[in-house]
Amino acid sequence: MICFQNQRMTSLLPLLLSILSAATTTSATNIPSFSLQSLLSGNDLQRQRLHHALTTTGLFQIATPHHFQHAYATLCQCEFDDSGTENERTTKLGDHTRRTTLATMTVGMDHPMAFSDKKCPSMEPLEELRDVVAETSLQVMKALDDYFFLGSNNVLLQDKYGKEYSTLSSISRAANQLEHFHLYQQSNSTTSTTAAAAAALDWHTDAGLFLAFVPARTCGTNDIDTSFWFQDEHGISQQAQFDQNSIVFMMGTGMQHWIQQSSSTFKATRHAVRIPAGQTRAWYGMMHLVPDHAIVQKDSLSTVTFSDLKKSVANDNSTDDVVSMGCGVVSPAQGRYRRLGNANHASECNNSTNFFCWMSCTEIPNVDSLDNYLNNGYSLYCLDPSIEDQDDKTIADAAAPCETGYIHNAACIGQWHLTDDAEGAIPSLTKESEVSTEAQYCYGGTSMYMDGFHWVHDTTCIIYLIPGWVLDGPGKLIVASVGTVAASILLEFTLYWRKSVASSNALLLPTALYGLQLTLGYLLMLVIMTYSGVLFVCVIGGLMLGHAVWNAKHNLWSRYVVKKSTKISYAQGTPSEQTQELEGATPCCMNGMQEAPEEEDVLPECCQPKSEENLHNA
Repeated sequence: MICFQNQRMTSLLPLLLSILSAATTTSATNIPSFSLQSLLSGNDLQRQRLHHALTTTGLFQIATPHHFQHAYATLCQCEFDDSGTENERTTKLGDHTRRTTLATMTVGMDHPMAFSDKKCPSMEPLEELRDVVAETSLQVMKALDDYFFLGSNNVLLQDKYGKEYSTLSSISRAANQLEHFHLYQQSNSTTSTTAAAAAALDWHTDAGLFLAFVPARTCGTNDIDTSFWFQDEHGISQQAQFDQNSIVFMMGTGMQHWIQQSSSTFKATRHAVRIPAGQTRAWYGMMHLVPDHAIVQKDSLSTVTFSDLKKSVANDNSTDDVVSMGCGVVSPAQGRYRRLGNANHASECNNSTNFFCWMSCTEIPNVDSLDNYLNNGYSLYCLDPSIEDQDDKTIADAAAPCETGYIHNAACIGQWHLTDDAEGAIPSLTKESEVSTEAQYCYGGTSMYMDGFHWVHDTTCIIYLIPGWVLDGPGKLIVASVGTVAASILLEFTLYWRKSVASSNALLLPTALYGLQLTLGYLLMLVIMTYSGVLFVCVIGGLMLGHAVWNAKHNLWSRYVVKKSTKISYAQGTPSEQTQELEGATPCCMNGMQEAPEEEDVLPECCQPKSEENLHNA
């Protein structure tokens, strides 16, 4: 027997892990499997097995009596091309795999959005697959609630309006579930199927509660999925082995980090997808999300909602796909709007990215699914969710305080509801609403940004001092900027002028200049209070320029203008302005540019005008 010292064992550990990792690529790892009946039985043994799966890999599967071959065979027969449809998108992945996606969603857990694609022979098998996965997800959430959450009296999640969720089921029923049918088509260029091969989707975790999916099938065969890889509790890559006719549940970032009680219980599964060369595979998954307004990160400096997170992921152009929204890579969003500014009428909003609520053009919630909502009988309402949550209140009651957007009420937000369920409530956006797809320079108008400085091009137009001056285009912003600089320079010149007449006996002119100074000063203060970064810079820049020209100790006016002008001419014996220096002026006259003397004053001898005789003699 050979004994190793601790130091040697430490140095050999990375080598042993590498050998172990290489060994795991030769055989797949079975994923813990449960039946719904055993999972719902409350058996302690099942609870321990489930707890172990959730804390090590975040992966387990549910055996079902259903057969999914027919649904996947139908998906394989869809004749996709690059033209795309309303619900279809084609993407090239990291290893040049071509992935075509049919996207849809379920509102809550009871309202699946209908979708269709004429390129597929039939949609019925796909709809049946959706129903089975949704019903199984409900049962799994019930089991998780029974095992880990019920009776704990803890709040699992809270939104920014103070609404609390104490079970996974209540979270899902308040959220939208993202659904994708994927068809992966791999060319023959990839020859390796090991973990070292190029990945269609590289290592990442999904930004949601959990993903329920049916393992992929190879088109034309009934081969079980071998393309899914995950990292175990030691960080070692493992190829997953799934059972026939199972539904797999994979934990996302939300279960590990957003659910307050489970931060030390659930592990988000880090996984990758590697498609064997020359194969076409069909796949379906339902990503269970949290409500848009749910708080997913909070500290002393900021509060981040799920809606904020979606925008940051969608606008992240980096290739490091550590956290991915939904089922895989998300393309950057285009024309995405944040909360917009004040508007006087609903016609100022475009109804394609924003709608009228709280006297403003406000971002449409779940705008990516706008057509899905409108085509499935939903309307968008401006309402107070705190009223809607009350048991004895209706949607109409919640919408009443918001008056279809024509009131400044910070509690009013946009929410989608079935039109038939909202009797008595006036919707802000329906299928018949006039929609503008042309993105404007800005929308509405505000005289002050309430959340700090905004810069060159923002979604809210600036109202420049009076209601009629709305900076709704780049040309108007440039004119306002030039005017602001000019007003700032004029203020400094007014100060200079006041000082120059301060010693006179006049009263009217100094008083008028003082009034002009106050007027300009307060107008510039109002310009700064818009919190427009461009106009703020123009004010400061104009004041600096005016100060440098007239009021600085060594100002440009004294240095380059006054020295080149003649203060007094004695050709006729009376003072007058000239554009030339005094002939024969000596330093005693020009030093400090003495003010012109009164008529009765006597100039120093050295500054007396020279006669023609003296000039000739000089």
